[in-house]
Amino acid sequence: MKVSNVMSSHQAFSDVVKNCPISRKEIKKLANRHIKKKFPYTLDFIKSLSYKDHNYWFYNYLMEGHKKDGSYVAIRQQIYVVQTPDGESHYEWSSIPYNAVINPEEVAIKDESDRVEKSYIINPLQAVKTAKKTGKEPFVFDGNEMPLNVLSFWQWSSSELLGNALRGVLAEFIVASTIDVLEQPREEWDAYDLITKSGLKIEIKSSAYLQSWNQTELSKIIFGIQPTVLWDENNKRSEEAKRQADVYVFCVLAHKDKSTVNPLDLSQWEFYVLDTKVLNDKVPKQKTITLSSLLKLNPSQIKYDGLTSEINKR
Repeated sequence: MKVSNVMSSHQAFSDVVKNCPISRKEIKKLANRHIKKKFPYTLDFIKSLSYKDHNYWFYNYLMEGHKKDGSYVAIRQQIYVVQTPDGESHYEWSSIPYNAVINPEEVAIKDESDRVEKSYIINPLQAVKTAKKTGKEPFVFDGNEMPLNVLSFWQWSSSELLGNALRGVLAEFIVASTIDVLEQPREEWDAYDLITKSGLKIEIKSSAYLQSWNQTELSKIIFGIQPTVLWDENNKRSEEAKRQADVYVFCVLAHKDKSTVNPLDLSQWEFYVLDTKVLNDKVPKQKTITLSSLLKLNPSQIKYDGLTSEINKR
């Protein structure tokens, strides 16, 4: 087995004293699944070690015998069990030359590298999971708390609810409140906006007749519906552009009087629910859609108090 960037020192390794979490009987059973011909075999323990909080147990697996034509066959495999920091155990194997020298330390380094690549173990540069804030979290400088907190930041940055930028986030919050998923904070770069506890993926789009700036006429109601590419957890881009959600909820702040408009008054909102399949069938490549064109696709038209039942129908 060729291993690149092998440590010159094995100071990162230590001995494992506990027993292997997978029995020898189970290891033999798993190993035999890879062998079509059944010959006598042996399973010999080599050593155990710990590397980067992972525990490894290494075995030699040797199957040898004569075929019906009299030819001799010998299959030697290196088998190892790896136990990750969460306590989960995995069985791994790789074919090696019959007379190869097994180097468990090199195998452990290669295994650890592979598991980072496959997201089996924690990548130190993986995405940061958003933690829900209370608003009381303080700003700090040189270890000292400042007379500023997250609530004061929210009040400063997020008071313009009528503006285009924040209205879309507000619409997501409004829909989320109807499907009982507010305990999980919003993720900025998710492939879709919301997911129900049953696994239904929802895309939220919002529009309004009124804006926070000076207007000479009411805004036209237009929604973005273009297919998108997906960036997975390994930061790899999907080759196919498509609509990632199962259903779209189009949210319209329908009020038309600036003197009384209030995005927090849920009776001023109208909602249109449409399965993504309809968009894919009727407007597969279209990037935007007007409200009049959307209505031609026969979406479910509801108010706030009907959102829960309408979404739960899917």
